[in-house]
Amino acid sequence: MREFFRDKPMPLLFPWQPGGQAEPFDNARAERVLDDLWQADPQKVFSRGVGHVIAPYQPDCTQVPVDTTSKRFDGDDADPPEAGVAQIASGHSKDLRPDLKQLLLGVGMSKDGLLLLGEVSSGNQSGMTFNGHWRKRVREPLSLGTDECLRYVADSAVVTTNNLLLLRENKLDILSRLPERWSLGEELMDKAEADNSPRRGRNMSYISNSMCCQS
Repeated sequence: MREFFRDKPMPLLFPWQPGGQAEPFDNARAERVLDDLWQADPQKVFSRGVGHVIAPYQPDCTQVPVDTTSKRFDGDDADPPEAGVAQIASGHSKDLRPDLKQLLLGVGMSKDGLLLLGEVSSGNQSGMTFNGHWRKRVREPLSLGTDECLRYVADSAVVTTNNLLLLRENKLDILSRLPERWSLGEELMDKAEADNSPRRGRNMSYISNSMCCQS
């Protein structure tokens, strides 16, 4: 830990202690901090911090791009599974390492690029399930009511019959690519690919439902 912080801009990282040095940081202290953070609920701490950032910077929260990625882990996890805790597990590896276990990481940004949402999920959770889970909590840190416009932008994993129903139930607009697992999606992509226009291709087929936002 000391080596990690030795070349870091400490006054920027810890402005309340401008004369801070790297020496006080050690592994034991980091473990205590992580234990305290866990007891306080990392998701609540993160949401509270985001809430304080949103107020002064006033980011554009009418559109929230969401994406997921996976983080692989080497070695063995000796701890038994704990209920309600994200598990390091085998899943769809986005960096093409299905031989390693992983966690799924999800983030949501404001339209102008400010981090608004973040969550760590079990490595075997699919992007489809993750997007369905987020449909309820995406408004919470933004302090947006259900009568206020919010467009949810995500990749094709969000496009399932169940997710579309859930998004409508929670009054979220959606912008996404229509996946090829839907017959209509494959048909539209083939049609776009056959178009001679250089601006079109297999990624030009999108699904959009508008219930509260005006385009």
